[in-house]
Amino acid sequence: MRSLLLVAAALLPVAASAQPVASSSTSPSPWAPPEAVDPARVSMPDIKFTPTAADQGDYEKYFIFNRADTGFATAYADIAECDNYARGRPAGNSGSSNIASAVASQFGLVGGVVGGMIAGAIVEAQMAAERRKLRRGIMRTCMGFKGYSAFGLPKSLWTRFNFEEGAKQVEEERRMSFLQIQAKVASGPRPTVGEIL
Repeated sequence: MRSLLLVAAALLPVAASAQPVASSSTSPSPWAPPEAVDPARVSMPDIKFTPTAADQGDYEKYFIFNRADTGFATAYADIAECDNYARGRPAGNSGSSNIASAVASQFGLVGGVVGGMIAGAIVEAQMAAERRKLRRGIMRTCMGFKGYSAFGLPKSLWTRFNFEEGAKQVEEERRMSFLQIQAKVASGPRPTVGEIL
């Protein structure tokens, strides 16, 4: 017991130094967009459509956000913050090297290499699909927490100003351009169809 207390006492200065420093009201939020954007320079995309059964079946994948009485700058900051949460998750290891060695031990070197490549590709595709699903869940949860409603879109409209991240990260300039358009939609007129309850 005494040695446990000595260890705890020794760690106190380290823990104290790791405490976050209170930020002043003048320092920017760590989630704020990197620069101010003139909303007049961001085009509002066409999001009008007549829902079909196929569209409705895809609403869990392809959706936008909107909140009444929200300015563009606020919507942009909110979407950028939620995007940071969504991409801040560790990508993880595809596990393909473990699968490759398991296959190699089963089928010998040549069969193992070919089998490992196939297994690795399958695992990577599955991991990419899981990362896309995780991103969608984080975005829905985060934006919902901030009071935004979600509205489904057909994939053909959604892909014009949204992105999916699976195996690769989206290039930063393209990502921010899409987030700005998403903010324009989130702060614009409330969509008339596709609300996800």
